[in-house]
Amino acid sequence: MTSKNRSRRREDRKWSITPTWVDKSMTVCKWFLYVMPIICSSIALWLEGTGLGYSYLHTAVWCLSLLKLVEVLDK
Repeated sequence: MTSKNRSRRREDRKWSITPTWVDKSMTVCKWFLYVMPIICSSIALWLEGTGLGYSYLHTAVWCLSLLKLVEVLDK
């Protein structure tokens, strides 16, 4: 009977290794990764046919692949 009274609640057992500021900064970084490909693609369409436009497209693809990597690691 005493073990029921002394057991911890499930919410108390959920410990977080990272501080809250890390979670907030990761949210900002994820938002940046969602918005950056859209901005890079729109700039690349404006600079169509130049080497700089291709550079912006490569940056957009890189951001999208990094975003997928973050999503996989989050699970």
